[in-house]
Amino acid sequence: MSFPGITLSPQELALKSPAQLEQYYEEHRQVAYGHGYKVGPDGKPIERGIGAPGHETSNHWEALRKREQQGLEPQGTTDRLMAEAKARRVAAAAGRAT
Repeated sequence: MSFPGITLSPQELALKSPAQLEQYYEEHRQVAYGHGYKVGPDGKPIERGIGAPGHETSNHWEALRKREQQGLEPQGTTDRLMAEAKARRVAAAAGRAT
């Protein structure tokens, strides 16, 4: 068993059995997504932390706006994502109201 904070090289991974690889990747998923994380229909872990969809913060938006101003994100990215987040909140609220 490996410590989940250590990333193994491709050569080290090649020496692991399929069961050891699965355990290694599971440990990494638990560190990244938290113990008891859930997966979506596509089998990928669902992001639930700060900055994940539905959990955006003002710092999240400010950092994205700064990246946009630096030319690291296409112009309009922040506004588009903020509109998408608002639409998700409105849709969720409408679903709760019914």
